[in-house]
Amino acid sequence: MTQAELAAALRVSQNIVGRLESGGRSDPRLSTVIRLTQILGISIDSLTETAGLTARARTRASLQSELIAVNQQVRTAKRALMQLQTVLNKIEQLTSFERVPSRRPLSRKQPR
Repeated sequence: MTQAELAAALRVSQNIVGRLESGGRSDPRLSTVIRLTQILGISIDSLTETAGLTARARTRASLQSELIAVNQQVRTAKRALMQLQTVLNKIEQLTSFERVPSRRPLSRKQPR
């Protein structure tokens, strides 16, 4: 993969890719790091170990990666809840009807 192709996939300039490769840029944006790991098919931990980042930076990157995954799960759960609410509203519409009191004939007592 060329620097130009990687830059396009990462949505950054080719200059940034060159600086990342040469070590001229030591603090890339997290979104760039995450996209890079996805493109390369590796974990953030293995990328940060290869890059020689500190344990603190690795921990931060791992936590932010986990946070992104949790946020995606929350969005999925919210969509499911909205769909469930829609279904419940439809069920309520179908089952709610105006109840008319039943008319029972008045019982008349027969004289004895």
